[in-house]
Amino acid sequence: MTTIVETFANFATETRFEALPAHVVEESKRVLLDSLGCALGGLSHSKGTIGVEYARLQGPGTSGAQASILGTRERVSAIAAGFANAELINALDFDALLPPGHVSPYVIPGALAFAEAVGASGKDLLCAVAIAHELSNRMGKGLDYLRDIKDGKLSSPPVHGYSSTIFGATAAIVQREAVGCDRHRGQHVAGECAVVLVAAHTDRNGEVRGRRRAGANRDDRSVAGGTRAHRRSTAARRP
Repeated sequence: MTTIVETFANFATETRFEALPAHVVEESKRVLLDSLGCALGGLSHSKGTIGVEYARLQGPGTSGAQASILGTRERVSAIAAGFANAELINALDFDALLPPGHVSPYVIPGALAFAEAVGASGKDLLCAVAIAHELSNRMGKGLDYLRDIKDGKLSSPPVHGYSSTIFGATAAIVQREAVGCDRHRGQHVAGECAVVLVAAHTDRNGEVRGRRRAGANRDDRSVAGGTRAHRRSTAARRP
């Protein structure tokens, strides 16, 4: 039986640019260009410049694994560049809103940084952007969507899902063959995402966190969903 994590990993590692519909390629280009524009604008805001300063402090990292900070001539470690560029894209809060929310600042910076670091093609980058948004959307909708509209009014659902973009962000990085990530390794990485998903719902003492609404008790079903994903990931790791 194929686990959820295996399904995610297989989709991320096996999908190629040639399989993308034309309208998906066009939309991937649009959201990528939009994010680059947002990043340039973000250089005018302290949220963006603080991220850049932090990336500078991290330095160049491992030789041959550098990437550019958008809007500058500086190259730092790919991880630091990803962080800085994420802050830049979201600094003005103008980035694209796609289900389940601000997806692009989470998924595009990693794709950009590692594409540059490994010398990936433009087609590989666009494929990574498409896959990242697809998985983020699917996971976000599966965990329940915060911005449901019912009868023309904002309706908050009883189950709140968070951290779904971690799957899309990871998929964007492992998707390219140049990174050397095969199906089995992709399953391991996706499993780690499920672990982090659980951690995102707990405090330092391991206690469940949640949102309270007037007249309602905290709903912990989203955490149970994360725990199930964790168990699925464990199954996927077995030889």
